Amino acid sequence: MKTKKLSVYQTKLKDPQWQKKRLDILSRDNFTCLLCKDTETTLHVHHHEYVYGKEPWDYEDDNFATLCEHCHKEVEVLKKDNSFDEILIEKFRWSSGRITLLIYAASLSGIIEKIYDAKGGLILSFKYDHDDWETMRQFTKKCSRLDNQLEIKSIDKWLAENAGKKFDSVF
Repeated sequence: MKTKKLSVYQTKLKDPQWQKKRLDILSRDNFTCLLCKDTETTLHVHHHEYVYGKEPWDYEDDNFATLCEHCHKEVEVLKKDNSFDEILIEKFRWSSGRITLLIYAASLSGIIEKIYDAKGGLILSFKYDHDDWETMRQFTKKCSRLDNQLEIKSIDKWLAENAGKKFDSVF
């Protein structure tokens, strides 16, 4: 049986000093994603910045944020591709297991919507321009009113009804 060799960084994340810092940050943030408020998805402790040569646990607490695995993935993508002052993410779960993220970053020209299947695979991604705020507001309002439990047919119907309404596919 082959064993996977851990990187130096992955090894450091197993260090008791990091484990303690991680638990302190998760506890400080009430074991809740600071972006989407999720308490059920696997949580990560995100470093806002890294300094070469500094150990992962040797930062002040304000350099860390608790993020769910979905938000962490999106923040890392945005961090690589853009500079931003602010990021907002709203997450909706459907009883089918699909997850939708509405992502806004100050450097983007609108909102990005990403829909993932139950295994985390990307199904659809759209970018909404700033003049699509009303469409997005209505969608968000509908999702909230239905307590984030839209059925597959409801989201598919909404996407079909709104196809071509001032947004372009990102991917």
